[in-house]
Amino acid sequence: DIIPSYRESYQKMITIIRETLDKGGHVIIPSFAVGRAQEVLLALDDYMRSGAIPPTKIFIDGMITKAMKIYRHNAYYANDDIKKRILMSEDDPFKSPNFHHPRSKERDDVLKEPSIIVTTSGMLTGGPVLFYLDKLGSDPRNTMIFVGYQAEGTPGSKVMNGAKSLVVRDKEIRLGLRVEGVRLSGHADFNELIQFARSIKDPTSGDLAAA
Repeated sequence: DIIPSYRESYQKMITIIRETLDKGGHVIIPSFAVGRAQEVLLALDDYMRSGAIPPTKIFIDGMITKAMKIYRHNAYYANDDIKKRILMSEDDPFKSPNFHHPRSKERDDVLKEPSIIVTTSGMLTGGPVLFYLDKLGSDPRNTMIFVGYQAEGTPGSKVMNGAKSLVVRDKEIRLGLRVEGVRLSGHADFNELIQFARSIKDPTSGDLAAA
């Protein structure tokens, strides 16, 4: 399987987000709380600062909030660019003014205007994403963008494969929103695996063979 480059994937995401916001819709991005969510959030923030995405509130919900705090408290282990932004300027990427958190369990502030919502869980198996599906899932102006692998048999996999409804806690949720997938894999694709294999020395030659 050939995975698109990150640039291609994010360009696709930007296009989908702009199209959705132009229609007055919400963008729901289910994500794994550790790693993938931070990657997506920092990218969204950068694209919004550059003007590629129009000014819009980015809401963070679920376990992602706690994970962000852990990342921020351990910024020493982040890459050099993020460390410089945190330690040598006031441009802390984890405390961007574009990031917001729901003010209440009812999440009325999130629902009242078009926004981008990054929330758990990544495969729709639980978490606040089910609340947002219940409230926003029937409106075709809204979009759900999957950014992680959807294991077979999970609710996320069913939605990706075209399911028009989902049963959550004995309640059927009708799905009329747009559903898209953006490949942001943390795994190597076919070309990368071949490149890796070619870079390995033949174990039957050289010093190993003489040993």
